[in-house]
Order: sequence, then structure tokens, then C-alpha cells
Amino acid sequence: MTSLRSAKNNLSFDGTAFLWDDCVLILQIFFVIITLLQKIAIAGDVSVNFDNYLSSQENDLLTNFTVKDNAFTQSSTGGVSGGCLIPKLSTSWGNTNAESNYRFTSSQGAEMSSSIDFKYDASLVNPNQYERPVGIFLNPSKDWNHYILSYLEKTGESNEFRFAISTYSSSHSSPSITLSNNWYRHTLTVNVIGGFFGDEISVRGEFFDLGKNGTSTPLSLGIIQASIYDTYLSSDSAISITLHGSKWGGAQYLDNFRISGPITDSLPPSIMSHPNDLRVGSGESASFSASADGTSLSYQWYKNGSPISGATASSYTIPNAKASDAGNYTVIVANSAGTVTSNAATLTVVTPPSITSDLSTVSVPKGKLIPRFTITTNFGAKTFAAKGLPRGLKLNAKNGVISGKPTKPGTYTVTLTARKMKGKKVEQQATATKVVIVY
Repeated sequence: MTSLRSAKNNLSFDGTAFLWDDCVLILQIFFVIITLLQKIAIAGDVSVNFDNYLSSQENDLLTNFTVKDNAFTQSSTGGVSGGCLIPKLSTSWGNTNAESNYRFTSSQGAEMSSSIDFKYDASLVNPNQYERPVGIFLNPSKDWNHYILSYLEKTGESNEFRFAISTYSSSHSSPSITLSNNWYRHTLTVNVIGGFFGDEISVRGEFFDLGKNGTSTPLSLGIIQASIYDTYLSSDSAISITLHGSKWGGAQYLDNFRISGPITDSLPPSIMSHPNDLRVGSGESASFSASADGTSLSYQWYKNGSPISGATASSYTIPNAKASDAGNYTVIVANSAGTVTSNAATLTVVTPPSITSDLSTVSVPKGKLIPRFTITTNFGAKTFAAKGLPRGLKLNAKNGVISGKPTKPGTYTVTLTARKMKGKKVEQQATATKVVIVY
């Protein structure tokens, strides 16, 4: 009698031998390929050097982080290559931080690395306060308490610190490290192994000395490697990445925040200021602008619902507005997490009041009726005047018609006036000249 195992290992289809172990191997290869494709599809790299600083409201910090309790301010100087973050004196770990606008997508096989550089200054350390100079905090969206916290903490001795990693269920630390007034790099790497129950995670922290200016070849001062088991952290599409720092812990500046791995923008953009309605004269410039909160933002302006070619900045300018430019303008702001549309702004192009009659020179024989001439306008004038008419010609002040027979030869420059009244007040008025030659 054939055993079950031998039957499994000798399947046959249309007379072709097919080994069961081969089936398993093919399936394993298939799932490895699928996993790699998923990682490639969502993998990304973010590097923020805090060098972009337009104002206290427009800078790298506010573009890439949600800052709680004024945990940091951005400076245009002090960093390794330019700008940097300046931490508060003291912090509350849960309430004083800067939460990145990116999220780690955790799944089996996913690996995420994050790092932050900081400048240590021993004179800032407050020995009476238990403050950590720097830390990186990971929290799953499903349960905030299932965290991974990587940080530097004082040991009690002057300039002596431990590099530590704490999780929901365990804590790990390195031997003491003596710091000088140098730049240092704090890194945290998370690798979701999965394992039998799908909850195994490898966590690695490393601490580097970057020298006085932050540009020396990184010198490793300590490594922590640990395995944890947590289903909340091993499978979550939106694990937050948060920065902490404290002057009383010795952190003078923070700089060069980096993330790599399967990350996504955490939130779709939001409009902070909408474009305003504009009323401009014909030929004048019209400029719309909008500001939005979010990361990796793109812009597209629309007129009456149709995209405007090349209008892909946060502002849009029409240098020489004309009547055809009038309409409703909106901007759509987008990133990988979604889109948002601004309120519509109406552009009104006001054409200056003018006389639209044919103002070319006219020649009329003496004693002959002139060709019919009517003062016409672009604003619906109802009252008309004409100064300098040849003798024999007259104007109907109500309809703007000039008629008659000129009686004296000569060249006459006639000033035409048209008015639109509102009660006894002139609402709009236009003037023009027309030359009449009588021969």
C-alpha cells in the first residue's frame, strides 16, 4: 500500500511526474516575489535637513512635522549644513514632540530605518531634571501603548549616558557612553520578521560620533540588538514616527532627520489659506495664491473647472488681464495621501469706460448733410455732450446722434463726452475726440 507521504511526493498530471516538494518550493518563491514587489511599490526615502526656512510659518519643520507644545523651533543657522531644530529646555514624552507627517507601513518582511543628528552641549545639562537629550518614538495606530522608544538617557555621572530601547514589554540598554561637545547620530532600524505567529520584530539601535562639525566619518559608539513580539507593531499601515529632544538633556541642536523603507504621507494636504476674489482693470496684473499644510505637495490651478497649462505652483499670475480671463479660479493640492480643492476665487476684469464709435477723421462738404454719427459706448451711457462742433451741426444729448449740415469750412476737433448717471451723480464717464473737416 502506498503511504500518504509517497503519494504526495509522486503526483502525476497527464502522465508527467510532479513532486510535492517542488510545489512547495514554487509557492515559496511566488510569495517571496510578491513580498518584494509590495516592498518596492511602497518603499521610500525622506531626508529633512532643515535648511529651507522662509519664515517662522514656512519652513521644513512645519512642512514635515506636526509640532506639539512648541517642542521645537527651526533656525536658519546652527545646523551641520545650515538650518536646524532648537529644542525646548524640558519635554513631556507624550505631549512635547514633533510627529513626522510620514507613516511606517508595517508588514512581514518590511524594514524601516530612521535617524536624527544632534549637537551635544554639556553646559546645557540640568542635573536636577531627568531629561533625555534625544529620542525616536514609534507608535502603531491601533494602540498607542505598543510602542518602540529609542533614546539616550543620563546615568548619573557627568556626561555619561546610556543608549536604550524600550518597548511595550521589554527594555534594553548599552554600556555607558561618555559624550563630548560633538555632533552625534541616533539611528533606529525595525525589521518585521514575522515568524511562526507573525509578530516577531528585530529592533536595532546604534549611536555614532560625528565629530565637532557633524561632518566626520561616523564612529559607532554602541549598538543594541533585540527581538520583540508584538502583533500591533508587526502589522500596521500607519505607525507614527516622532522626534523628542531636550536642552536640559544636553541637546543644543537637532538636524538631518532621515527615514527609509515602506513609508507614506500620513495625511492628505489641507488648505491653510484660500485664494481671494480679485477685481482688476483690463491690462492690469491678477495674482492668486494659496497655502497648504502637508508633505510632498503638488499644485494645479483651474479656470472654470479646466486645468491651466503650466500653472503648477502655489500661486498663479495673469500679467495682462483681459475680459476673457474673467471667471472662477481654484487650485487642487495633492500628495500621495490624497487631494484637496480650494474655494473658488472669482476674477472680475473691469474694462474702463470708453467711447466705441468710429473716431476716424471725417470730411463733409459745406451745406451737405453729414453721414449719420452716433456716440456709442461700452458702458450703456445715457447722457451725451459734444464740444467744438462745426456750425450747423447739433447733438441729441439723449441718444448721442449728431446730425445737420455744416455751414463754415474748416478743420474742427470735436470733444465727445458720454456719461452714465446714478441720480444726480456721474457713475461712469468717457471722453474722446473726433476731427471733422468741412470743405
